Amino acid sequence: MSDPGSVLEAFDDVVIVPYSDLLDRWREGEIHRGGPLWPDWERQTTARHNRGGRPIDVRPADPSGPLAVAGPMAWAGALADAFGHQIADFSTRLLGTLQARPDLPIAFASRPDLGYDDLERAPAYARAILDWLGVPAQRVRIISAATRLAELFVAPQAEQLGGPGPGPDYLDTLDVLAEQRLGGRTHDPGLLYVSRAGMEAHFAGEAYLEAMLRAVGTHVLRPESLPLSQQLRHYRDAETVVFAEGSALHALQLLGRVDADVTVLERRTGTRLAAENLAPRVGGLRYEAVTTGLLHGLLPTGRVALPQGLALADPGGLRQVFAARGVPLEPWDDVAWRAARDADVLRWAEAQAASPARLGTGSTELILEGLRDAGLDHLRDAVAARLEPLRVRPTAVAPVRGPDQPTLLFMHLPRSGGGAVRAALCDALPAGAYAEAYAGEVPAFAPGDRPAVIVGDFAYGFHELVPGPSRYAVMLRHPVSRILSLYRTAGRPGPSLEAWVFDDRRIAADNAAVRMISGRTEVPFGGCTNDMLEAALAHIEADFAAVVSRSSMSRSAVVLGRALGMTLPPFPLVGADPAGEGSLDPPKPVRKRLRQLNHLDLELFRRYRDDF
Repeated sequence: MSDPGSVLEAFDDVVIVPYSDLLDRWREGEIHRGGPLWPDWERQTTARHNRGGRPIDVRPADPSGPLAVAGPMAWAGALADAFGHQIADFSTRLLGTLQARPDLPIAFASRPDLGYDDLERAPAYARAILDWLGVPAQRVRIISAATRLAELFVAPQAEQLGGPGPGPDYLDTLDVLAEQRLGGRTHDPGLLYVSRAGMEAHFAGEAYLEAMLRAVGTHVLRPESLPLSQQLRHYRDAETVVFAEGSALHALQLLGRVDADVTVLERRTGTRLAAENLAPRVGGLRYEAVTTGLLHGLLPTGRVALPQGLALADPGGLRQVFAARGVPLEPWDDVAWRAARDADVLRWAEAQAASPARLGTGSTELILEGLRDAGLDHLRDAVAARLEPLRVRPTAVAPVRGPDQPTLLFMHLPRSGGGAVRAALCDALPAGAYAEAYAGEVPAFAPGDRPAVIVGDFAYGFHELVPGPSRYAVMLRHPVSRILSLYRTAGRPGPSLEAWVFDDRRIAADNAAVRMISGRTEVPFGGCTNDMLEAALAHIEADFAAVVSRSSMSRSAVVLGRALGMTLPPFPLVGADPAGEGSLDPPKPVRKRLRQLNHLDLELFRRYRDDF
C-alpha cells in the first residue's frame, strides 16, 4: 500500500455527516454510510472507504437544514464500537496524515446512538489506539452534526481489511514507532497463548486449556486484562504466539515487523481472519482448523449470530497444534476437558436466553441442531431448557399481495440447496401463488393473474417473459463444493472427477452461478470472462430481491420470506448427497484446477457469503 508520508488528497467545500450505518450489516444496514460526501462520488477511489481493494461505502444522504461550518481538517474515519474494526478499518490513514500535515485537526465521525460526542465518551480502546499512534487529543474533532468544511484532506488507507496488506514503507514507520514506545526488543523464547476464555465468543472448555498451558509453564494472556501497550509488547517480543481467533489479532496491525511465528486457532473454519494484513509483518503465519462445530442462533434479521457463537474444539486437534510447537499438553484429562466444555455450553446457552431480544425466530432449533451435529446430544435437554425464552416455531404465513407486487423469480442453481427452497415454497404457498419453469418451459398466466413465485432453472432475462414487475433471487454455494456434489450425483462408475469436468468440458461445472446471473449461458467451456462477473454484479444490484446461501438455510428462509412479504420456517435440506458431504476429497491439484476454472463464481460467493 501507500507510503504513510505520501501527499494527501485535498478537496474544497466538503460536507461531513454523522454515520447512519456503521458495521451494521448484521441488522440489515450498511457497513459504512456516513462521513464525507466526496465530490464526484462514483469516481473516487482512495478517498472512499475500501476493503479488499474496492470501495464498500454507501453515499450518505444529503443533509437538510442549516450546516455547521468549520475550517480545514484531515479525515481519519469512523469511531466504531469494535476494537478490531477500529484498528483494521479506521486507523490506517492516521500515520500518513500525521506525517504529511502535522498542523491539521483530525476529523472523525460516528453513529449518533453510540454517544461518542467527544473523545472522553469514546471507547477506551479508541483513545489507546490514538495514543499509540501519537495522535494528540487536542487535535481530534468528532463530527456530531452535519458540517461544511472549507477544505478536507485525506490520506490513503495504508492497508485494508481483506487486503492489500501493508507495504514496506508503512511497516518501516510502524517499526520506528514501536521502538519509540517499547524500547529495544527482548526475545521471549517461550510460547504465548492469547486466549478468549473471558469473552462470550470463545472455545468451549478454553479455561481448561488455559490451565493445562499454565501447568507446563506457558504464558497465557487475556488481552482485555492489560493496557494496549503491554499487549503489544508481549506480541512483539514473543518467539511463538498462538491466538484464539478474534479481534486481538488486529492489534498486530499497530506493530511493524514481528519476528514471532503466529498460529491462529480458527473458531470459524476457513475464515483466515486478517491473513492479508498479518502475513507481511510476522515471521510465519498458520491457521489451524480445530473446531468440530460452532453453536450459534439467528439474529432478529435472520442472519447467523456468529459474533456471539461458541466454538466446539477437537481436543486432539488442540493437543496436536501445541505439541508441534514444543508444548505437549500432558497429562491431558479427557473427563476434565469434557466437564469444562459442557459447563461452558450451558453457561453460554444461559447468556443467550438472558438477552432474548438479540436473537430471532428459529434460534433454539438451530442451536440444538448444532449440538446434534457436534455429537453433544447428551446436553440437548439441559440446553433446551435454558433456551426456552427463545423458542418460537414459525409457520408459513401466506403473503398479502397487491397488484403491483413483483413476482419473485427464484433461480434454481443445481446442487446449491434450491431443491429445499423449491419444496418449501411449494408447500407454503396457496394454489395459484406458486409456479415452476424448468427445461425452457414458461408457465401459462391467466389474464391479470401472476404467481407470487416462479422457481426454475432459468437464467437472467427470464423476467422478459413474465408479465408485470418481477425480481430475482438465487441461492449460492461454494463452487467447488457444488461441483463435487454434482459429480457425486452423476452416477458411478464413470470417469474421474477431473476427466468428468475438464475432458467432458462440463458447462455445469464452469462458473454456473455467474453464467445464470449474467444471462451469458451460451459461453463455451473455459470462456467465462471478468465482464460476465461485472454483468452479474450489476444485475444483482438492479434486479435481485435476495441472494441467499446454502450455508444458512434458516437465514435464507428469513430473507426470502421478507422478499415475499411472508414468514417462512427454516428450509430443511432435501435430496442431500447420498454418500455424504465428506465422501469425496479430490487431490489438491484437482481442487486447485477447479478453483482456477471457477474463479468468477468464487469471487461472487466471497462477496455475498458474509451476509450469512
